[in-house]
Amino acid sequence: MPVDEEQLQVQRRYIRNNPRSRLMRTLNRAWLQPQRQVVATALYIPALKKYLTAECSSAQLDDAAWVSIQQRLLTVNGQVVCDSYGNRQLLQKRLLPVVCHRRDASLLELQKSRCLAAAQNGAVLVSARIAKGEQAIMDEAIAMALPVVLVCDNGFPQTYHPSEKRIGLCAAGQLLLLAPWQFYYRRADEEINVVQCKTMNCVAQALCRTKDSWWKHVNS
Repeated sequence: MPVDEEQLQVQRRYIRNNPRSRLMRTLNRAWLQPQRQVVATALYIPALKKYLTAECSSAQLDDAAWVSIQQRLLTVNGQVVCDSYGNRQLLQKRLLPVVCHRRDASLLELQKSRCLAAAQNGAVLVSARIAKGEQAIMDEAIAMALPVVLVCDNGFPQTYHPSEKRIGLCAAGQLLLLAPWQFYYRRADEEINVVQCKTMNCVAQALCRTKDSWWKHVNS
């Protein structure tokens, strides 16, 4: 039961949009239904641990944190794989990772301009969209109707319905959602930790076969 007017309006919008969402999913089952473990990342567990050891402090990446990451990741023969929702054909294009680091905060506008320029020239930007800079770059790419790939911070449940906006973007072929995680119930106030964020950044780079510093080496 809704507890306030805002929740009531959310439920009403959901009911009004149900027929449209169902029709889109029926007409495009390949894109608008979760596809399980269909995307290989070329990222293997030993390489991931090496990356996290370099990127995280020993306090962040203790034994318990590493065990938790291994238990949650989707893997096949030691390789991280992803469930997908959306247009997997985007993976056939040139893929470029979007990862923003604090050390490069002063260069954000340069990174943003080079990422968007590459996307306008046919590349597909791939990001976990966690940091504010990543959000700004990916959101502007979406606003410009440029195709993007988002690495999700949780797995897809058995019945998965993203937001109306994301369904529309997936139906239009502009968005691919990838989840390298098994789904688990997470409280609304529960935040993802640094190790999970770094893992998703590593997955993004592995999918692209490109380091996240690529934009620094583009001729202006």
